[in-house]
Amino acid sequence: MARHGVFLVCDLLVRERYATRGRSFGYAQTDADEAARALEFGMASLRLAHASGVRIALGTEYGGQPILPPDELADGLALMMDAGLPAVEAIRAATVTAAAVLGWDDRVGRLQAGLLADLIAVRGDPLADIRVLREPVLVVQGGRPIPPDIGQWPHDAPVPFRMLQLEER
Repeated sequence: MARHGVFLVCDLLVRERYATRGRSFGYAQTDADEAARALEFGMASLRLAHASGVRIALGTEYGGQPILPPDELADGLALMMDAGLPAVEAIRAATVTAAAVLGWDDRVGRLQAGLLADLIAVRGDPLADIRVLREPVLVVQGGRPIPPDIGQWPHDAPVPFRMLQLEER
């Protein structure tokens, strides 16, 4: 992969959430167990890719599922660190490298004059504690501040829909 310039787009978080929360959302234990195995395989693949010099980007299959509220997406960076990536490389995976995967590195992914100003501000140092990224104090998209309640999933709110199991079709 590294030799051919192929990226690994990593999405460990969805599997981790299905493994740890799937039962509470009506998924079968076998689905949770399969997600746990997929997570282990993904962590091992990430370690191997990182050791081999593959460019790693953060991605997700998130799709608005209540099992993974939007304010928890930063936890995927913590999982990357659990697999061995230093914090700075995990952050780059979500910014610079993700922009390169999309072919948008001329528009987003870093702070530079002429690029879209998409950024967050947090209290604390994400290199010391990556989880501070879960609680941004400021979100700016395209140079405009975003109101703080946009994208928040109220944790005590009822789930608005139930994901269908294949067996239910």
